[in-house]
This record gives sequence, C-alpha cells and structure tokens, in this order.
Amino acid sequence: MRFANANVGAVMGAFLLFSPIDTSLAKERTPPLIWNVPYSLSVFVGRQDVLGEVSDRLRKDNVLAIVGTPGVGKTHLALRYAREHAGDYQIIWFFDCARDINEQFLEFASRINELQGTPKKLPRNSVQVIVYVNDFLRRTDKKWLIIFDGFNEYQVEHFMPEHHGVSGKHTIITSNLQNWRVNMPLKKLSREESIELLKKKIKQPLDRRELDRLAESQSDYPLSLVLAAANLNNAEGLAVDQLIAKTGRFHIDALPASILMLTERLRKHNPAYYDLLSFLSLIGHSKIDRELINLVEVAGLKDDEFGKALGTLVDFSLIEKIEDGSQVFYGLHQTVQDLIRQEMTKEQKAKAVQIGLRASSKLLNREIKDVANLFEKQPTYVDHLLTLFTRMEEDGNVAETLSGKIKILYYLYYYKRDYEQAAKLTDEISLHTSTLGDQSMELARFYNILGAMRFMKSTLADAVAETQKARKILANIDGEEARRELVLLLTNNLGYYYLFQGDLASAVGCLNEAEKWLPDMNDAEYQGSFYFLKTQLMIDEGQFDDAMKNLEKIFALTKDNTPLADIFVFADILKAEILIKSQAEQGRVYQAAREAYEKAKRVFGTEDHEMVARSRIILESANAYAGKSCSVEALKKSILILDDFFGGEGKNRRQAFAYKVVGDILTQQQAYPQALEAYEKAEAIYNKLLANKAVDDVSALCASLVLLGAKMDRNGIISQYFNLQIEHFGFKHPRTHELVSYLDANNIKIPG
Repeated sequence: MRFANANVGAVMGAFLLFSPIDTSLAKERTPPLIWNVPYSLSVFVGRQDVLGEVSDRLRKDNVLAIVGTPGVGKTHLALRYAREHAGDYQIIWFFDCARDINEQFLEFASRINELQGTPKKLPRNSVQVIVYVNDFLRRTDKKWLIIFDGFNEYQVEHFMPEHHGVSGKHTIITSNLQNWRVNMPLKKLSREESIELLKKKIKQPLDRRELDRLAESQSDYPLSLVLAAANLNNAEGLAVDQLIAKTGRFHIDALPASILMLTERLRKHNPAYYDLLSFLSLIGHSKIDRELINLVEVAGLKDDEFGKALGTLVDFSLIEKIEDGSQVFYGLHQTVQDLIRQEMTKEQKAKAVQIGLRASSKLLNREIKDVANLFEKQPTYVDHLLTLFTRMEEDGNVAETLSGKIKILYYLYYYKRDYEQAAKLTDEISLHTSTLGDQSMELARFYNILGAMRFMKSTLADAVAETQKARKILANIDGEEARRELVLLLTNNLGYYYLFQGDLASAVGCLNEAEKWLPDMNDAEYQGSFYFLKTQLMIDEGQFDDAMKNLEKIFALTKDNTPLADIFVFADILKAEILIKSQAEQGRVYQAAREAYEKAKRVFGTEDHEMVARSRIILESANAYAGKSCSVEALKKSILILDDFFGGEGKNRRQAFAYKVVGDILTQQQAYPQALEAYEKAEAIYNKLLANKAVDDVSALCASLVLLGAKMDRNGIISQYFNLQIEHFGFKHPRTHELVSYLDANNIKIPG
C-alpha cells in the first residue's frame, strides 16, 4: 500500500535531501538492536528547543504528529531526534509512507524474527504481518521508537502499535495534515538558523547583510533556502539581488521559480543531464537504486558519464545521494519531483516517457521467473515501475504500460501472494484490456490471473470462463513460452476449477492436454503441478493406492529442493488425506497429518493462512480417526479462515470437507443432532457446487450420514443416503460394500 497524498512533503522534509550524508552514528555509539534509519545529516541547524519539545511530548503522550507545510523540515527533525536519542531505545524503525508500507512491515517483521532468535516463516498476508509486528511491540519489554514519515491519511490505527501509557514506547508521525489528536506544528527557521544554514550551503562568501536579505526573501523556509543556495553555487556571477529579483519573495507557490532556474541551466548546458532528471521525476522519489539508474539510456550520455551526471544533479540540490554500506541510492524531495514534472513541456515529457519505457523493458523483457527473482531481491523496483506506469497513464500512454503491469501482477499473485495489491492492480488493468492485442501472451496471462481471482472471490463458473479465454489465446500462440504457460494454466488453474465443480471428465481433458507438452519441459514445478492434479483426480475416483504412488513423484521432485518443497506443502496435506481415506494404520495417519500441519505453519508463518487452516482440518480428522482428542472450536476457526479466503460461505469444496470433519468428530462425541447439522451443511455446499456428484468426498459424506442414521435410529436418514450412494456410485463401490456389511452386522434392514 502506498498512501494517497503522500506526494506532498512526504518522506524527506526540509533540506534533508540536499545535505551531505553523515554515517557517524555507528562510530559514536552502538546502534539499537533494530535500526533502519536511512541516514543522518551533517547539516542541521538550531531547533534544539524543538527537539526538546518532541522529547517532552513523547514522554507525556507516547505519540506525536509533527505537522507543517511541505519542506519545512518535518522528516529532518524526526530523523535528527532518532539520531540524538538512539541510546534511549533498543528498536528504532523508519517507515517511508510514500513507498509500499506493507513491504516495509515485512522487512521489519523479519528483523524482529531474527532478534527473537527463533526464526520462522513469516505470513505473506499484509494484515497478518502488521498484526505480528504490532503484537510484538505491545508485548516486548524493549523500548522502541517508530516513525511514520509522510503519513497523510488519518486512518493510522490499522498500522500504529498500541502504547497503553507504557513509557519508552513512542511513535512519531510526520504529516501535512493538521488535525491529529496530538500534534506539534513545525514552524520555519529563525533568522539566525536561516543564516547559519546559508553559510553552510553557499560556497561563495557573503556578508551578513546579504545573508539576511536572502533569508528574508525566502521567508526562512528551509527548502527554499537550499534551492536559493544551489542557484547561487551553480550560476556564475549571479548576485543575491539578482536571485531575489528572479525568484520573488517566497511563498509555497513560488518554488517553481527557483527550480526553473536550475533546470533551465541544465537544459542549456547539460541537456542529457536534464533528460536523466526528467526520468527520475517519473518514478518513486526515494530509494532509487544505482543499478536501476544504470539501466537508463539517455541520448548523449555514455555509460561512464552517469556518475558525473548524478554528481551534478546532487550539486544542484535536485537529488541527493545516499550511501548505505556498499549500496548507493538516490532520492528527490517529493515537492521538487512534482514541480519538475509540472515544468516539463509536452515534448520533454514524451522524451522522459521513452527513457522510462526502455528502462522498464530491460527489467521486464525476460522470463517471468527471472522477473520474480529480480523483484524478490529488489522489492523497491515494483514501486518504481508502478509509479512510472501511473504517471505515463496520466499523460495518455496507457497501451505502453499494460504489458509491464501484467508481469508485475503475475509476480504479486503467484510469487509474492499479495492478493490485496494484486486485486487492485487487476481492477486497473481491466479498464484497458481492449488496448492489448487479441492474441497476446500478456492478455492470456491476465485472463489466467483474473480466473484465479474469480476462483477465490467469485464463482467457479466465472473462474472457468475467464481461464478459458486465456486457454484459447495460448492455443494459437507458437513457441515454448506459450506452451509452458498453457501447461501451468491447465494443471494449476483450469483443471482444478473443473475438479471443484465435480466435472472430472473436463479435468481429465486438461490433464491429457497438458501431458502432451510435459516431456519437453525439464521443470520440476511444472511437472509437480501436473502430478498433483493427477493425484487429486485419482482421489476423487477413489483410487487411493494409485494416488499415493503418484504423490510420491512430487516428493521425489522436491527431495533436494527446499523452496520447491515449501511450494508443494499441499502435497504433504494431501498425503495425510489419502491415508485417512484409505484407512491406513492410525499412527501413520496421525504422524503424516501432524507433519503436514507443522510444515504448513512453518511455510506460511501464521495459523490464519488458508493452507494452514486446511492442514488443521486434516489434523483434526486424523485425530478423530486415531481416537485422539479433537477440537471442534479449532475446526470452526479454520472454516472461518476458509470463508474469508474464498469470499463467503459455501464457495469451495474444501469448506464442505471441513463441515464433514466437524460432523465426524461430533458423531464420535455422540452429539448426534449437531453432527447431522454439520453434515447437512457439507451436503448443501456439494449440491451447490458439484455438477457431478460422483466424487469420493460425496461418497464419504453419504457413508457418514448412513452411520449417523443408524446411531440415531433414524431409518429415513439411512434410506436417503444409502440410496444416494447407490445412485452415484453403484453396488460395486468399496464403500457400498462397507455400508452393507455394517448394516447387516447391526441387523438393520438394507434399503431397497
């Protein structure tokens, strides 16, 4: 999530971006146990009284919002406070609210995980990560400071940790908004502070009278003072009076004059440098990786000249350089970035867009797995690309952005599993799919993902319809990439939708079609997806021994590949399910179910994930089968997690299976009326979803209801579900034989 309106005075306030970097904190004192404050500054003038007020207000209220106009120095002040009080806290974490805050919470959670010394897989769901972080901050006895920089929305409660009046647990917010419950308006510099700043920034010597006049003309406003100094430093022979005459007396809308003077000088003397700056104004304003800049192609700028170009832009105070160990980043003040875009002509914007397109093509014109690996290593690239695409679309360049957006969507959905951000991006892309070619790979990928999202939150029919669109497109595209995409679609998506509808014939058709291409694909993930679908089909057909043999092929593929084994955690769950249905030895069943549950928790890092909920359902089923203690409450919680994941009750066969397990446990506990209610809920879901009832789950439900009817001495229930078993599965089905034997042994008349 990137916050709306974060563009105004966001991450880097005042003259923060235009000052040399001082990394001396580590030399002066030991940093906190967790510390990500991006940099500290060698240029900081005055404001000691304000820093004292911040300290006093935090001791009193624990939370403080530093508010003021863009560029007045809010971020600078917050970071200075963090630097000066580093010894007072064990944890200090800085959130840049102009960037994806969910990604930053995940990074923070990882550091917390390391600190606790019990590393585990963290949840990928953004809400669960935030809950994990804030729960730790609430419980820990360590003192902490959290900074939300550029938080220009009032809905902060979702993100902010709880304090409950505990001393040493503090939150600072910087914002342009004024009406926070506990806020501190930040005013401009005093005249003496302004003069001190100008002395530090201006290279040429000026007398006190000139400095005072210049400070007055800029109304002691930090950002304007820095830009004024940059103009004097980079315009030979420019006098203070001339600068004042050109820029006029400061007010917030007069900033363009100062920036225009700098950019005009670039256009005149270093046009290629200006083109680079124009591109930088189109992407995210903070944490711009030097490697990303290296991908940029600017006419008239050779590869070995980029360092000089960037140095000039830093000298002009239009960008800043940030060195973090071996990594180099660049950034622009958000206000400066916005003004640069506003001042660009139509032709200049078009040139910047072309530079952006070439850079994004270099990043995205590669195999989707390679794109995903790149984003995993450089998560800020997603933010930069989406910002670039948004700004291109604002200028009418919609068609050029869609291919890149779809690759990012593919990464968000299949690799990062950020369904919330993927859903938002899907909505954006849906508005413009008509601009894509009818037979393009990108359109096929989009329909495939759209089908997957419909499967999660809509209906199976909708999921099938969207995925069939992708299938038809891919069938008409030649080449290995299209075939790989088709196999993944058939085995991971469409085949499953048919399976969950009970349309086994169509699912088998998908499997057979995928099998034609599989021998050409030496890829364990694709082969594993194929075997998994085949295993599930065998289970539905009651072929448990064959299903287990097929499942072993997946375990062989993932044996020495831990990441792939984690991806196929559902194979472990399925193994336990097969053992239960095939009535294997109780100890073996329980061990497999317990191992699957523990693995799912490790992989997904939370009890609230759909896959963990599913593994918990299997575990409770195994407990019941093995005669161990069972928890109906745990099952009900798992059902609620499935309801949330699938967008409502009764949307997926897994929900029906869960109710069947509840019924089994309640039957074991002799709570027969409640068991009947749970079974009937399962039946209602199957009736709603399945076009064909001849799947093993329905047979198992019929058998459970017949046995329940016998225990309740309800001949009507026995007759209804025994006849339903015969209707869908016949007399030769193994479970029919078991029911006949049970009824005969208990002297119960077999329905005829």
